[in-house]
Amino acid sequence: MKAKEYLSQIEKINMIIKNKDAEIVKWKELADNTSAPVLGDKVKTSGAADTMATAVINYVDIEKELIQQKQDLINKHNEIVRTIEQLPAQEYDVLHMIYIQFMSLEDVAEYKHKSYRWVTTVHGRALANVQRILNKRKNEDKNRENCLLLPNIS
Repeated sequence: MKAKEYLSQIEKINMIIKNKDAEIVKWKELADNTSAPVLGDKVKTSGAADTMATAVINYVDIEKELIQQKQDLINKHNEIVRTIEQLPAQEYDVLHMIYIQFMSLEDVAEYKHKSYRWVTTVHGRALANVQRILNKRKNEDKNRENCLLLPNIS
């Protein structure tokens, strides 16, 4: 994966987390709005014996799954932030403003009281350094996998 793609995941991750929160609210409201069956002389012809209990059970299961998915996304977000934190301060700051705070290159230049060219130069250098980190991580993962695949010869 290219560095820019890797960093650009943050925006999508944030949108997905927001949507997971909305799904949790929707399922909770659905469970809250399901009524218990009315007791009395009516004869049941069909349907679940207890729609409220079923709705609550479904909500709890779905909520648990959505919370886990959301946590996985938060972990990925934090991994990306930890990756850019490994950069020199200036590069970290520029990438953070662009990919975490969603500032444009022009806005970063204005905020930092620097030229647009300075920002693009630092941005390019920072992306190259992130790519080195990603490549190193990928090679370490491959080496780890190869060690697991090698037979134990004694």
